[in-house]
Amino acid sequence: MNNMATIHPVSRCTTPVETYFNETSLGVSTGFFYRKNKQDYLVTNWHVLTGKNPITGKHLSNSAGEPNRINIWQHRTDGNRQECFLPIEKDGSPLWLQHHEYGNTVDVAILPLCPDDRFVFFPINEQDDPPPSGFEPMVGKELFVLGYPFGKLALELSPYPIWKRASIATELDFLAENRPMFLVDTATRSGMSGSPVVFIAGQFQQFMGVYSGRYGANDLNDIQLGRVWRTTLIPQILEFGFRGNKCCVQEKE
Repeated sequence: MNNMATIHPVSRCTTPVETYFNETSLGVSTGFFYRKNKQDYLVTNWHVLTGKNPITGKHLSNSAGEPNRINIWQHRTDGNRQECFLPIEKDGSPLWLQHHEYGNTVDVAILPLCPDDRFVFFPINEQDDPPPSGFEPMVGKELFVLGYPFGKLALELSPYPIWKRASIATELDFLAENRPMFLVDTATRSGMSGSPVVFIAGQFQQFMGVYSGRYGANDLNDIQLGRVWRTTLIPQILEFGFRGNKCCVQEKE
């Protein structure tokens, strides 16, 4: 498929993220591209790259598998897409970045991408075109979560992400759980962790944050309220963040 004119620009920013331990696939989630100072990054969740629940530290799979590489889809310069394996650790040390203050309690991980003339990236922050005053997002308004529900099943249905509807469930002027996030009311499914969340108002579009699973004290899939980590976290991680840690470390006091 190379007719890029028919593809929504935000869809091109999104990729499935299949995690692997060596040759063993551990599952498919979602990520998206971001750019700062001409450097491209892949943004997803901490729990996607570690295979651990960021709240309890417990392994998410029954096999207790922890990824050491991922497979993503990248856009080639000829307009087609290609699967690419990327390491997420070197000599046992993670290559991704996480928040300097909140640690893994902010479920966002950012992996630097090596430049490659064969590929072109579509960073989501360069697609941003926020709506004018009076049309901005607020509680009760509709958002979209772009990802791959049920992982490989979604890839069989569409080579590009599925757009799942959501509505803003908490006031944006306040922090849910005293964290830089807000909640959305949505019936998302496994595989959408790491999805970008966008607000669409006519011709305008605004990147709102990183989806990281449904809300629950002990299980990411308890009820149909989803966590969305705010966009402000990404430049903070890129400027001040430190190399990732697979341990479930609490934020600094």
